[in-house]
Amino acid sequence: MYSPARGRVEDFVDYISAVSIQVGKGRLDFRTIEYLPAHTLVIINGASQHGVIFVELGTFNANGRNRPTFSLLKAKDSRLFSLYYDDYKIMWECARAFDGHQLPVPN
Repeated sequence: MYSPARGRVEDFVDYISAVSIQVGKGRLDFRTIEYLPAHTLVIINGASQHGVIFVELGTFNANGRNRPTFSLLKAKDSRLFSLYYDDYKIMWECARAFDGHQLPVPN
């Protein structure tokens, strides 16, 4: 079943797949889950002492530009950093590897 939100996700997957081909030194991996998490994370060097996490909280009725956001520095915010980073690692392990073709269908 097509929905506008699913169409945006498929457009994003097409984009990110094309971008990942162009990544030079690094590596870009992503996985899929069948639910909408309460927050969105961008993690940079999470395992290093200089790790940074950008957190965007989900809200009931706000678009992406109006959602509460904050950043966490591992060296400065170690307790909250660990909370979000550990949560991310669990979610990553539960997620399915993306094969480049099939998006998950929610139950």
